[in-house]
Amino acid sequence: MKKKVRAVYSKSLFEKSDAGGLGWKMDGCKDADLKHIPEYVEDRGRRRRPFAAPGCSRRSFRTGSKVAVTASVIAALALGIAIGRGHWWQSKSSPQDAGAYQFMQDVTFTHALIRQNFYRHVANQKLMTGAIRGMLSRLDPYSVYFPHRQWSDFNEQVQGQFAGIGFIAVDNSKSGVVVLRPLAQSPAYKDGIRTGDKILSINGQKIAGWKFSRVLHAMNGTVGTFLTLTLQPPSSHRRLHVTARRTLLTRQSVQGFKRYPNGRWDYLINPVRRIAYVHITAFEKNTPQELDAALLPLIHSPGGLHGLVLDLRFNPGGLVASGVAVARRFIKSGLIVSAHGRQPQTDWREVSHGRHTYPYFPVVVMINGQTASAAELLTGALQCHHRAQVVGTQSFGKGCMQNMFPLPGGRSAIKLTTALYYLPNGKNISRHRHSKTWGIEPSPGGLVPVTKKMQTAIFLHMKESTLILPAGNKARTAAMARLGIKLPPRHFVDVQLAKALALLQIGHLAGAGSVPAPTVSSRVSAGRKRAGQ
Repeated sequence: MKKKVRAVYSKSLFEKSDAGGLGWKMDGCKDADLKHIPEYVEDRGRRRRPFAAPGCSRRSFRTGSKVAVTASVIAALALGIAIGRGHWWQSKSSPQDAGAYQFMQDVTFTHALIRQNFYRHVANQKLMTGAIRGMLSRLDPYSVYFPHRQWSDFNEQVQGQFAGIGFIAVDNSKSGVVVLRPLAQSPAYKDGIRTGDKILSINGQKIAGWKFSRVLHAMNGTVGTFLTLTLQPPSSHRRLHVTARRTLLTRQSVQGFKRYPNGRWDYLINPVRRIAYVHITAFEKNTPQELDAALLPLIHSPGGLHGLVLDLRFNPGGLVASGVAVARRFIKSGLIVSAHGRQPQTDWREVSHGRHTYPYFPVVVMINGQTASAAELLTGALQCHHRAQVVGTQSFGKGCMQNMFPLPGGRSAIKLTTALYYLPNGKNISRHRHSKTWGIEPSPGGLVPVTKKMQTAIFLHMKESTLILPAGNKARTAAMARLGIKLPPRHFVDVQLAKALALLQIGHLAGAGSVPAPTVSSRVSAGRKRAGQ
């Protein structure tokens, strides 16, 4: 007698969806050089509900054992038990459906073979993860599987918000776990935590010998709970004891030219010519509002704003919707970006209708080989509409849309490429294996190539301004040594930034005269002078 089998499948994985939306639109960069940069996602639809096979309710799936369900399905398919006729996985109308059924038979037979004959036990979860990742690895670099913990972290990063006391730590093999930078006006900042402070204990437990993942897990917590840390400031043997309440914090994605000691950014790179500088690190939920907060006071000031350097170097992308919203600040009307895929739900267009558009002022956008995704789409839209000149080097080349598909139970998900993005001129910027052209090219006269050593120096030069260092040259030097960071020489010149500033003045775009190329020392001295130091 054949045993009745109950099975649960995710319908979206095996056939075309009839859902009204395609989950979440995702945009981010994944490359060997960008593994440390998080990816981002945007909600553009509703979640898919789990699909229950005949004889199995969603309630029974929620309350049942996943392992038992998986084992039952595997046993049924491996032994050739008929589950029924006329269902979606057995449709006779398409050879593709028959191929899908054969595929499921082969996979489940392989699973049963491993379970019964491999010399040691292997957990079902490990086999399932390997199978999913194996399938996705045959597609493209951007389709990936998120197990439970990574899926939870991913959802937190999407919003640009997290619960904590407000600092970013790094693991230095020589110095231990060190504070990279506190977030401005966070509990950590107010309690005196600064760049270079070494963490000695968490909630009374010494962390010597701990893995970095364990340190991060120990510092995690919910809003309203307390975290107690013992730290050692650089160039000092004293101890700093901090007990702070975790709050909901927001990462700042819009940065300026120089940071004051109080954490406030200076966006006016040249006060005489009224030229502003804005660096967008990634496109997050609040990026458009942060850009407004940075530029609108300058635009409406008595001197106005006569030029802008929009720095998108090292920007891995982020929320496409935020990139589109930023584009609308500069483009008064017309197409910004479109997307096309196999499913009708993936076809869409984003246009500007003149709302929230800034008054006209010249714009130069800076890009490099690590400018990707939403940052490329913004740059391409500005270039197509002749709204900005582009300076730097060729961008990364990622112009594809990912959607998030939560798996049954909601504890894991698959990020799958479902469509390609197109610029207003109809070009797709994606770089494929044999592509001859990709990404965004600098404008004529805007190409400024740099060596790998110079690019690293530019990156460190940009990051230096984000740090909130302790007072005193000795403490500052000790803090950087503890982090293992070697800054560029004090008279280092960012040649790409110098080119952008020069272009803003061609044809008296930003007033007569010339602006000297900024050096590290001139940045620091200008910031201190305006801060009243």
